[in-house]
Amino acid sequence: MSVFSNIDFNAAVDRVFDAYTKLIHLGSTKSKLGEQWTHLAAICSFSVDRGEITLLCMATGTKCLGAKDIDHHGFRVNDSHAEVLCRRVFIKFLMDEIDKMLSQDDYESAYLIKCTVPAMQNIFEWRSNQKLIMVLTHTPCGDASIFQKLDSPNNDDPPPCKTSKKDINRTGARSVIGQAADPCLPGADYHCVGSFRTKPGRGDPTLSMSCSDKMAKWQILGLQGSLLSHFITTPIRANFIVVTSEHYSEDSMKRALCYRNPAGSDYKLEIVNVRVKFVHGKPVNRDNLRPNPISLVWNKNMQRPEYLVNGYRQGANIKKLSFLAGRSDEKAQLALCSCVCRRKLSDKYLTLLEKSEEMTKIESSNYLHFKMKAEWYREKWRALRTFYKYWIADERKLSVQNFPIK
Repeated sequence: MSVFSNIDFNAAVDRVFDAYTKLIHLGSTKSKLGEQWTHLAAICSFSVDRGEITLLCMATGTKCLGAKDIDHHGFRVNDSHAEVLCRRVFIKFLMDEIDKMLSQDDYESAYLIKCTVPAMQNIFEWRSNQKLIMVLTHTPCGDASIFQKLDSPNNDDPPPCKTSKKDINRTGARSVIGQAADPCLPGADYHCVGSFRTKPGRGDPTLSMSCSDKMAKWQILGLQGSLLSHFITTPIRANFIVVTSEHYSEDSMKRALCYRNPAGSDYKLEIVNVRVKFVHGKPVNRDNLRPNPISLVWNKNMQRPEYLVNGYRQGANIKKLSFLAGRSDEKAQLALCSCVCRRKLSDKYLTLLEKSEEMTKIESSNYLHFKMKAEWYREKWRALRTFYKYWIADERKLSVQNFPIK
């Protein structure tokens, strides 16, 4: 039995769904209620001392830009799947907490603690009494979404009779070039399992890895990412993942998120299925309904949610974007981009460097170079790449991060 078996995961899901219902009434997604579907991801914190669950952040989204539309200047969010946006707005939350701790001597974060060792000045750690719960309304795209279909979603029911034709739940995520391609045979032989994949999509192929692959990586390197690893030197990992969909397989989730990582990895992840219907989840047998193109991002430090369309903050219409495309008016472009885009997060990172008096030690003003400065993160990622041999990390991916920041 889990040490944290006293956690009420149903309460965590209820808290997320209640907050979502309130947030969507503050934005334009309200007009789409019941007409379209979306995916939702959220991160909650469970206080071991108090037994309290706090919602830290959430995001919705199903879209991802194709390779031809990827932004090379950091103004546009390339991957707007719910899990990825949720992690990005969680990073913003961490940055805001560090900012307060650097700016206010009397500010005590409930989630981060500042190291007291003189040699580790301005280094922060996640509090050990706060356990992270990631709530998903769906299985992540890619390997975690490949599992055998059942005639009944109730796992307590007897299995289908042997004469029935087996089939698997299919993912639109495509195997990365270099691995064995999906055989696409009828029924259960349609997919290969354990493969690294890129995001699904019918248009221009994307360079973004599937959410299954990214989440497996986060379980080793942490949710804080490479930029914040300058301030946070111990990975911040999810302790629990809760999936609310009845279309789910624990074996597939563990295969995708745990078993593809190196043996003996120093983390424990528990996966839980709490079957609660999401009001805007993808309905079964309703293929005529389309995914909502609008994404939502929010964390507990934001008074209102922000909405994204095609990787930009909602309201950045085509006419404005076309007007700015040929200009170097960075201030105007920043006004149109999301708070979780690379440019905004890197600007916040520079603010943290200035407040920590670490700016004088930095010689470069390039986004990619800043990421490479986090040595422990870089070395850990380099070691992990020996297991993630098919992870896309070529010049096409690096070029979109090689932009100057001020």
